[in-house]
Amino acid sequence: MNFSLPFLLLFVGSLLLTARESFLIYAPSRSAEVLRVLEAKVEGEVLKLNSVVDYPLGFSATTITAHPKKNLLYVTTNGGPEGECPAATVFLDEKGIPQKHQSHLLKNGYAGLAVNADAGWIAGASYRTGWLDLYELDETGRIGRVLVSRNEERKNAHYVLISPDQKNLYVPYVKDFNALMQYGLNGKTLTPLDPVNAKPPEGTGPRHLANHPAGKFVYASNEQRAGASVYQRLPNGQLKHVQTCDAFEKFPRASGLSSSDIQCTPDGRFVFVGIRDREKEHDAIARFKVNEDKTLSFLGRTPADAVPWGLALSPDGRHLLASGTIAGTLQVFLVSKEGELTLAAKYKWGDKVTDLVTRSIP
Repeated sequence: MNFSLPFLLLFVGSLLLTARESFLIYAPSRSAEVLRVLEAKVEGEVLKLNSVVDYPLGFSATTITAHPKKNLLYVTTNGGPEGECPAATVFLDEKGIPQKHQSHLLKNGYAGLAVNADAGWIAGASYRTGWLDLYELDETGRIGRVLVSRNEERKNAHYVLISPDQKNLYVPYVKDFNALMQYGLNGKTLTPLDPVNAKPPEGTGPRHLANHPAGKFVYASNEQRAGASVYQRLPNGQLKHVQTCDAFEKFPRASGLSSSDIQCTPDGRFVFVGIRDREKEHDAIARFKVNEDKTLSFLGRTPADAVPWGLALSPDGRHLLASGTIAGTLQVFLVSKEGELTLAAKYKWGDKVTDLVTRSIP
Protein backbone atom coordinates (compact mmCIF):
# COMPACT_ATOMS: atom_id res chain seq x y z
CA MET A 1 0.00 0.00 0.00
CA ASN A 2 1.38 3.41 -0.97
CA PHE A 3 0.89 6.60 1.04
CA SER A 4 1.62 10.16 -0.05
CA LEU A 5 4.26 12.12 1.82
CA PRO A 6 1.76 14.68 3.21
CA PHE A 7 -0.37 11.84 4.57
CA LEU A 8 2.63 10.23 6.26
CA LEU A 9 3.73 13.53 7.77
CA LEU A 10 0.21 14.15 9.10
CA PHE A 11 0.02 10.63 10.51
CA VAL A 12 3.41 10.82 12.23
CA GLY A 13 2.62 14.31 13.53
CA SER A 14 -0.61 13.12 15.08
CA LEU A 15 1.21 10.31 16.85
CA LEU A 16 3.79 12.73 18.24
CA LEU A 17 1.06 15.10 19.39
CA THR A 18 -0.79 12.31 21.20
CA ALA A 19 2.41 11.16 22.91
CA ARG A 20 3.20 14.70 23.98
CA GLU A 21 -0.26 15.22 25.45
CA SER A 22 -0.06 12.21 27.78
CA PHE A 23 1.53 13.03 31.14
CA LEU A 24 2.03 11.93 34.74
CA ILE A 25 0.46 13.49 37.84
CA TYR A 26 2.04 13.43 41.31
CA ALA A 27 -0.02 14.25 44.41
CA PRO A 28 1.04 13.75 48.05
CA SER A 29 -1.78 12.56 50.31
CA ARG A 30 -2.06 13.99 53.81
CA SER A 31 -4.35 11.20 54.97
CA ALA A 32 -2.88 8.11 53.26
CA GLU A 33 0.79 9.15 53.71
CA VAL A 34 1.58 8.16 50.13
CA LEU A 35 2.53 9.84 46.88
CA ARG A 36 -0.29 9.23 44.41
CA VAL A 37 0.98 8.80 40.85
CA LEU A 38 -1.54 8.87 37.99
CA GLU A 39 -1.20 8.67 34.24
CA ALA A 40 -3.29 11.05 32.15
CA LYS A 41 -3.54 9.34 28.78
CA VAL A 42 -4.93 11.25 25.82
CA GLU A 43 -6.58 9.20 23.09
CA GLY A 44 -7.96 11.54 20.45
CA GLU A 45 -10.45 13.80 22.22
CA VAL A 46 -10.69 11.52 25.28
CA LEU A 47 -8.52 11.84 28.41
CA LYS A 48 -8.32 8.86 30.75
CA LEU A 49 -6.88 8.86 34.29
CA ASN A 50 -5.27 5.67 35.58
CA SER A 51 -3.51 4.95 38.85
CA VAL A 52 0.15 4.01 38.36
CA VAL A 53 1.34 3.56 41.94
CA ASP A 54 0.69 4.71 45.49
CA TYR A 55 4.25 5.22 46.67
CA PRO A 56 4.59 5.03 50.50
CA LEU A 57 6.18 8.06 52.15
CA GLY A 58 5.52 7.30 55.82
CA PHE A 59 4.45 10.81 56.80
CA SER A 60 1.57 13.21 56.22
CA ALA A 61 2.82 14.96 53.09
CA THR A 62 1.32 18.24 51.89
CA THR A 63 3.69 20.14 49.61
CA ILE A 64 5.47 19.03 46.45
CA THR A 65 7.76 20.42 43.77
CA ALA A 66 9.87 18.91 41.00
CA HIS A 67 13.53 19.38 40.16
CA PRO A 68 13.55 21.08 36.74
CA LYS A 69 16.60 19.17 35.46
CA LYS A 70 16.73 15.86 37.35
CA ASN A 71 14.32 12.94 37.83
CA LEU A 72 13.54 14.08 41.36
CA LEU A 73 10.59 15.24 43.42
CA TYR A 74 10.65 16.97 46.80
CA VAL A 75 7.84 16.42 49.29
CA THR A 76 7.42 18.02 52.71
CA THR A 77 4.91 18.34 55.50
CA ASN A 78 3.39 21.69 56.44
CA GLY A 79 4.22 21.58 60.15
CA GLY A 80 5.88 19.85 63.08
CA PRO A 81 8.39 20.62 65.85
CA GLU A 82 11.33 22.78 64.82
CA GLY A 83 14.09 20.65 63.31
CA GLU A 84 11.86 17.56 63.15
CA CYS A 85 9.64 18.24 60.15
CA PRO A 86 9.61 15.22 57.79
CA ALA A 87 10.43 15.55 54.10
CA ALA A 88 11.63 13.32 51.28
CA THR A 89 13.73 13.45 48.14
CA VAL A 90 11.96 11.05 45.75
CA PHE A 91 14.00 9.44 42.96
CA LEU A 92 12.19 8.66 39.71
CA ASP A 93 13.22 6.21 37.01
CA GLU A 94 13.47 7.15 33.33
CA LYS A 95 9.72 6.62 32.98
CA GLY A 96 8.92 8.94 35.88
CA ILE A 97 7.98 6.22 38.39
CA PRO A 98 9.19 6.57 42.02
CA GLN A 99 11.87 3.99 42.83
CA LYS A 100 13.22 5.09 46.20
CA HIS A 101 13.40 8.08 48.49
CA GLN A 102 15.65 9.60 51.09
CA SER A 103 13.99 10.84 54.26
CA HIS A 104 14.92 14.16 55.87
CA LEU A 105 14.07 16.08 59.02
CA LEU A 106 13.97 19.76 58.12
CA LYS A 107 13.95 22.93 60.20
CA ASN A 108 10.32 23.76 59.34
CA GLY A 109 7.32 22.43 57.47
CA TYR A 110 6.58 24.30 54.25
CA ALA A 111 3.53 25.56 52.37
CA GLY A 112 5.62 26.47 49.31
CA LEU A 113 8.78 25.07 47.72
CA ALA A 114 10.98 26.17 44.81
CA VAL A 115 14.17 24.76 43.29
CA ASN A 116 17.03 26.81 41.86
CA ALA A 117 18.73 24.10 39.80
CA ASP A 118 21.66 26.20 38.54
CA ALA A 119 22.60 27.50 41.99
CA GLY A 120 21.94 24.13 43.65
CA TRP A 121 19.40 24.83 46.35
CA ILE A 122 15.75 24.41 47.33
CA ALA A 123 13.77 27.05 49.24
CA GLY A 124 10.79 26.57 51.54
CA ALA A 125 8.32 29.09 53.01
CA SER A 126 6.76 28.13 56.35
CA TYR A 127 3.11 29.04 56.90
CA ARG A 128 3.17 28.36 60.62
CA THR A 129 6.39 30.15 61.55
CA GLY A 130 7.07 32.54 58.66
CA TRP A 131 10.62 31.30 58.09
CA LEU A 132 12.17 31.27 54.63
CA ASP A 133 14.84 28.55 54.48
CA LEU A 134 17.28 27.67 51.69
CA TYR A 135 18.84 24.20 51.70
CA GLU A 136 21.82 23.09 49.65
CA LEU A 137 21.31 20.27 47.15
CA ASP A 138 24.19 17.84 46.65
CA GLU A 139 25.34 16.59 43.25
CA THR A 140 22.61 13.94 43.22
CA GLY A 141 19.93 16.47 44.18
CA ARG A 142 19.44 15.34 47.78
CA ILE A 143 18.53 17.98 50.36
CA GLY A 144 21.50 18.95 52.51
CA ARG A 145 22.52 21.66 54.97
CA VAL A 146 20.73 24.95 55.57
CA LEU A 147 22.31 27.77 53.58
CA VAL A 148 20.09 30.69 54.57
CA SER A 149 17.29 31.22 57.09
CA ARG A 150 15.30 34.46 57.24
CA ASN A 151 12.39 35.51 59.38
CA GLU A 152 10.66 38.80 58.60
CA GLU A 153 8.77 38.68 61.92
CA ARG A 154 5.60 37.62 60.14
CA LYS A 155 3.76 34.33 60.04
CA ASN A 156 1.66 32.81 57.24
CA ALA A 157 4.29 32.70 54.47
CA HIS A 158 2.66 30.66 51.72
CA TYR A 159 4.75 30.34 48.57
CA VAL A 160 8.17 30.78 46.97
CA LEU A 161 8.56 32.12 43.43
CA ILE A 162 11.87 32.42 41.57
CA SER A 163 11.96 34.83 38.62
CA PRO A 164 12.63 33.27 35.18
CA ASP A 165 16.09 34.88 35.05
CA GLN A 166 16.85 33.57 38.58
CA LYS A 167 17.74 37.07 39.80
CA ASN A 168 14.88 37.44 42.27
CA LEU A 169 12.86 35.46 44.80
CA TYR A 170 9.42 36.44 46.15
CA VAL A 171 7.47 35.22 49.20
CA PRO A 172 3.80 36.19 49.79
CA TYR A 173 2.14 36.33 53.23
CA VAL A 174 -1.61 35.95 53.77
CA LYS A 175 -4.15 37.04 56.40
CA ASP A 176 -3.29 39.96 58.70
CA PHE A 177 0.37 39.76 57.69
CA ASN A 178 -0.58 40.83 54.14
CA ALA A 179 2.90 41.21 52.61
CA LEU A 180 4.98 40.34 49.57
CA MET A 181 8.67 40.04 50.39
CA GLN A 182 11.24 40.47 47.62
CA TYR A 183 14.89 39.47 47.45
CA GLY A 184 17.83 39.55 45.06
CA LEU A 185 19.55 36.30 44.12
CA ASN A 186 23.19 35.72 43.28
CA GLY A 187 24.07 32.04 43.38
CA LYS A 188 23.56 30.95 46.98
CA THR A 189 23.29 34.53 48.26
CA LEU A 190 19.90 36.03 49.19
CA THR A 191 19.73 39.82 49.60
CA PRO A 192 16.61 41.74 50.74
CA LEU A 193 15.56 44.46 48.34
CA ASP A 194 14.91 47.97 49.65
CA PRO A 195 12.10 48.07 50.56
CA VAL A 196 11.86 44.35 51.24
CA ASN A 197 8.03 44.46 51.24
CA ALA A 198 6.29 45.27 47.95
CA LYS A 199 3.28 46.30 50.10
CA PRO A 200 0.33 44.64 48.37
CA PRO A 201 -3.01 46.47 48.67
CA GLU A 202 -4.63 46.17 52.08
CA GLY A 203 -6.97 43.21 52.43
CA THR A 204 -5.68 41.22 49.45
CA GLY A 205 -3.45 38.66 51.17
CA PRO A 206 -1.30 37.35 48.30
CA ARG A 207 -1.18 33.55 48.62
CA HIS A 208 0.44 31.97 45.55
CA LEU A 209 2.37 33.54 42.68
CA ALA A 210 2.90 32.83 38.99
CA ASN A 211 5.36 34.31 36.51
CA HIS A 212 4.21 35.53 33.14
CA PRO A 213 6.50 33.64 30.72
CA ALA A 214 7.97 36.91 29.41
CA GLY A 215 9.39 37.46 32.91
CA LYS A 216 8.33 41.08 33.48
CA PHE A 217 5.03 40.49 35.33
CA VAL A 218 3.95 38.40 38.32
CA TYR A 219 0.39 37.33 39.12
CA ALA A 220 -0.83 36.69 42.69
CA SER A 221 -3.92 34.86 43.93
CA ASN A 222 -5.56 36.93 46.67
CA GLU A 223 -6.60 34.79 49.63
CA GLN A 224 -8.42 37.60 51.42
CA ARG A 225 -10.06 39.04 48.30
CA ALA A 226 -11.09 36.29 45.90
CA GLY A 227 -9.36 36.99 42.61
CA ALA A 228 -5.92 37.96 41.34
CA SER A 229 -3.48 40.86 41.40
CA VAL A 230 -0.97 41.95 38.77
CA TYR A 231 2.53 43.16 39.65
CA GLN A 232 5.06 44.59 37.22
CA ARG A 233 8.61 43.38 37.82
CA LEU A 234 10.85 46.41 37.53
CA PRO A 235 14.49 46.22 36.30
CA ASN A 236 15.76 46.31 39.91
CA GLY A 237 13.53 43.34 40.84
CA GLN A 238 10.99 45.37 42.79
CA LEU A 239 7.34 44.44 42.28
CA LYS A 240 4.96 47.30 41.48
CA HIS A 241 1.24 46.69 41.99
CA VAL A 242 -0.63 47.37 38.75
CA GLN A 243 -4.11 45.89 39.16
CA THR A 244 -6.45 43.88 41.38
CA CYS A 245 -8.98 41.87 39.36
CA ASP A 246 -11.78 40.29 41.39
CA ALA A 247 -13.41 36.95 40.63
CA PHE A 248 -16.86 38.37 41.42
CA GLU A 249 -18.49 41.49 40.04
CA LYS A 250 -20.21 41.72 43.41
CA PHE A 251 -19.09 39.55 46.33
CA PRO A 252 -22.05 37.40 47.49
CA ARG A 253 -21.15 37.93 51.15
CA ALA A 254 -18.49 39.52 53.35
CA SER A 255 -16.54 36.35 54.30
CA GLY A 256 -16.01 32.70 53.48
CA LEU A 257 -14.59 33.19 49.98
CA SER A 258 -10.86 32.94 49.32
CA SER A 259 -8.43 32.25 46.52
CA SER A 260 -6.09 29.27 46.61
CA ASP A 261 -3.64 28.44 43.82
CA ILE A 262 -2.84 30.29 40.59
CA GLN A 263 -1.50 29.21 37.19
CA CYS A 264 -0.48 31.14 34.08
CA THR A 265 -0.58 29.17 30.83
CA PRO A 266 2.77 28.59 29.07
CA ASP A 267 1.73 30.85 26.19
CA GLY A 268 0.93 33.66 28.65
CA ARG A 269 -2.64 34.10 27.38
CA PHE A 270 -4.66 33.03 30.44
CA VAL A 271 -4.50 32.96 34.24
CA PHE A 272 -6.56 30.56 36.39
CA VAL A 273 -7.26 30.93 40.12
CA GLY A 274 -8.92 28.48 42.51
CA ILE A 275 -11.85 29.94 44.49
CA ARG A 276 -12.76 28.27 47.80
CA ASP A 277 -16.07 28.77 49.56
CA ARG A 278 -16.81 27.67 53.13
CA GLU A 279 -20.51 27.42 52.24
CA LYS A 280 -19.68 25.30 49.14
CA GLU A 281 -21.85 27.52 46.91
CA HIS A 282 -19.13 29.12 44.84
CA ASP A 283 -16.24 26.64 44.69
CA ALA A 284 -14.85 27.36 41.24
CA ILE A 285 -11.93 28.07 38.95
CA ALA A 286 -11.81 31.77 38.06
CA ARG A 287 -10.68 32.44 34.50
CA PHE A 288 -8.79 35.55 33.40
CA LYS A 289 -7.57 36.74 30.01
CA VAL A 290 -4.10 38.31 29.86
CA ASN A 291 -4.30 41.58 27.93
CA GLU A 292 -1.56 43.00 25.72
CA ASP A 293 -0.32 45.17 28.60
CA LYS A 294 -0.33 42.02 30.83
CA THR A 295 -3.24 43.24 32.96
CA LEU A 296 -6.16 40.85 33.45
CA SER A 297 -9.76 40.76 32.27
CA PHE A 298 -12.18 38.53 34.18
CA LEU A 299 -13.75 35.90 31.92
CA GLY A 300 -15.94 33.96 34.36
CA ARG A 301 -16.00 31.09 36.84
CA THR A 302 -16.14 27.35 36.13
CA PRO A 303 -17.74 25.32 38.96
CA ALA A 304 -15.34 22.96 40.73
CA ASP A 305 -15.52 20.25 43.37
CA ALA A 306 -15.11 21.26 47.01
CA VAL A 307 -12.56 22.69 47.73
CA PRO A 308 -10.31 23.55 44.72
CA TRP A 309 -7.00 23.91 46.57
CA GLY A 310 -4.12 23.01 44.27
CA LEU A 311 -3.88 23.75 40.55
CA ALA A 312 -1.45 22.49 37.93
CA LEU A 313 -1.18 22.68 34.17
CA SER A 314 -0.30 19.77 31.95
CA PRO A 315 3.19 20.15 30.43
CA ASP A 316 1.71 21.33 27.11
CA GLY A 317 -0.70 23.73 28.84
CA ARG A 318 -3.79 22.17 27.26
CA HIS A 319 -5.26 20.84 30.51
CA LEU A 320 -5.78 22.41 33.93
CA LEU A 321 -5.85 20.14 36.99
CA ALA A 322 -7.59 20.96 40.28
CA SER A 323 -7.54 19.03 43.54
CA GLY A 324 -10.95 18.95 45.23
CA THR A 325 -9.50 18.69 48.73
CA ILE A 326 -12.77 18.24 50.63
CA ALA A 327 -14.48 16.25 47.87
CA GLY A 328 -11.46 13.93 47.60
CA THR A 329 -11.29 14.30 43.83
CA LEU A 330 -9.01 15.32 41.02
CA GLN A 331 -10.61 17.22 38.15
CA VAL A 332 -8.93 17.72 34.78
CA PHE A 333 -10.26 20.47 32.52
CA LEU A 334 -9.56 21.02 28.83
CA VAL A 335 -8.46 24.62 28.16
CA SER A 336 -10.02 26.07 25.01
CA LYS A 337 -8.47 28.69 22.74
CA GLU A 338 -10.80 31.24 24.38
CA GLY A 339 -9.83 30.28 27.94
CA GLU A 340 -12.97 28.24 28.64
CA LEU A 341 -12.68 25.14 30.84
CA THR A 342 -14.48 21.89 30.00
CA LEU A 343 -14.32 18.92 32.37
CA ALA A 344 -12.35 16.19 30.59
CA ALA A 345 -11.92 13.65 33.40
CA LYS A 346 -12.38 13.12 37.13
CA TYR A 347 -10.60 10.77 39.52
CA LYS A 348 -11.96 9.87 42.96
CA TRP A 349 -9.07 9.19 45.29
CA GLY A 350 -10.89 10.02 48.52
CA ASP A 351 -7.85 11.64 50.10
CA LYS A 352 -7.12 15.08 51.44
CA VAL A 353 -4.83 16.17 48.62
CA THR A 354 -3.80 19.78 48.14
CA ASP A 355 -0.67 20.13 45.97
CA LEU A 356 -0.07 18.69 42.49
CA VAL A 357 2.71 18.62 39.91
CA THR A 358 2.79 17.16 36.40
CA ARG A 359 5.53 15.73 34.20
CA SER A 360 5.77 14.69 30.58
CA ILE A 361 6.05 10.99 29.84
CA PRO A 362 9.46 10.39 28.22
